[in-house]
Amino acid sequence: METSTTHPGLPGYARFLIIVFVLAALVIAGIILYQQVTKPPFLPYTPTAEQRAPDHFLAKFAPGTPADDVRSLNARNNVQQVGGIPAIGVKILTVPPSKTVEDMVAIYSRNPNIEFAEPDFVVTATVTPNDTYWANQSTAMTRISAPAGWDISTGSDTVTLAVIDTGVDFTHPD
Repeated sequence: METSTTHPGLPGYARFLIIVFVLAALVIAGIILYQQVTKPPFLPYTPTAEQRAPDHFLAKFAPGTPADDVRSLNARNNVQQVGGIPAIGVKILTVPPSKTVEDMVAIYSRNPNIEFAEPDFVVTATVTPNDTYWANQSTAMTRISAPAGWDISTGSDTVTLAVIDTGVDFTHPD
């Protein structure tokens, strides 16, 4: 009796093409996801020059950049670190007297050890909520940038919003 070594169903090259296609799709999905995660925050408007801090800028060094390289770049450009946002790895750097914020952003952006450099925009909410419970919720609302959102829009009669949440407490006063 003769035994067959071929697999019933798809020919070998078809299985190979399917595997290649699936792997390519996974790689493309990974690249797209990486780009979404590493993009700088989206600003729904363009801040004006008046909203920019004139004496400092923000820069994020690439992970693994040696501290000596950071110090060297700052020293070459007469820049001092005056603060930072440790949670996201951003450094607050001074602008030397002979340069502008735009100059420093351009200089640092060209450096391969810099993920991004940008002006530090100072933006404040101008819409004050009339919510009785605002004082109790302001920390959480600030964390999700709700006040900045209210500057853009406070709603519309043409928008319908539904909240589906099984944890709603209908007896809560707010």
